[in-house]
Amino acid sequence: MAWYNRGNALNDLGRNEEALTSFDQALAINPGYAEAWNNRGAVLGKLGRNEEALASFNKALAINPDNANALLGRGVALAVLGRDEEALASCDKALAINPNYESAQRLKELLLQP
Repeated sequence: MAWYNRGNALNDLGRNEEALTSFDQALAINPGYAEAWNNRGAVLGKLGRNEEALASFNKALAINPDNANALLGRGVALAVLGRDEEALASCDKALAINPNYESAQRLKELLLQP
């Protein structure tokens, strides 16, 4: 948990590479830590490493399929990769879990714009 917390603090400071290393350390200790996979994906997305981000979000979702944050992150990564239909499906799943999830709703609206 300490590595995870350190990763979050470094992420908040914009120290993305160090945050990534911390999340990797947390996952070396507990590979089943869905939130660490999710936050790792978010940092990878910030670094423009969207394929890797997608893989991390997918691992988070394999552990906890009802993680709306990981579904949103997956949707963002897919959208950046030009996979809009899959991104939309991810948003829809996030909204099915949390109908009031504004970020998922905004991404969905962006994806549906002509």
